Amino acid sequence: MHVKSDGELLSMPLNLHTTEDLIALTSFEQIVFGFFYGILIIAAILYFFSSFAMRERTFLYYSLYVVFIGLLQFSVDGYFFQFITPNSGWLSLHSVILFATIANFLLGRYAQVFLKIKEYSSFINSSFLVLYVLDFLLLLSLFFIPSALEISYPIANGLGLILLILIISSCNSGICKDEKSRLFLCHWYFLFD
Repeated sequence: MHVKSDGELLSMPLNLHTTEDLIALTSFEQIVFGFFYGILIIAAILYFFSSFAMRERTFLYYSLYVVFIGLLQFSVDGYFFQFITPNSGWLSLHSVILFATIANFLLGRYAQVFLKIKEYSSFINSSFLVLYVLDFLLLLSLFFIPSALEISYPIANGLGLILLILIISSCNSGICKDEKSRLFLCHWYFLFD
């Protein structure tokens, strides 16, 4: 057996099950995944309608972020290949990195608009813009440089880490001093734990 990873965690445990155990395990996993994806869909729909009801771009960015992070997880779990693109092809091979770069951009825009970074610091605002350009270049490389797929996973992970550091440092540096920013920061600390 030959196993290879493009920068993602690779785990190949060998588990042997009886037929009955395998069916029970698979059924339980389907319930858990269904619950997880159901929560994501409900959250995305609620934020989507909230964005129109309240006329807030922030909710639209967050709603789209939830959709694309859900699609990313759907791809990582193999369901995108299984249900959406069972015949493989370009989209099936690139779905994880495609959804990751779009989710990264949407998370950055959500944080940038929600925290009003542009009002507080032009340097951090410019840093967000540079990160968006890098995300866009990574996205373009998928279409025009086929061999870029091999290095795109570590680059996407690195850009995501830089984005999260930017968001947290924006809140920690005292740029955003209001109650909304503290709650936002608390939310991200719980996400990391």
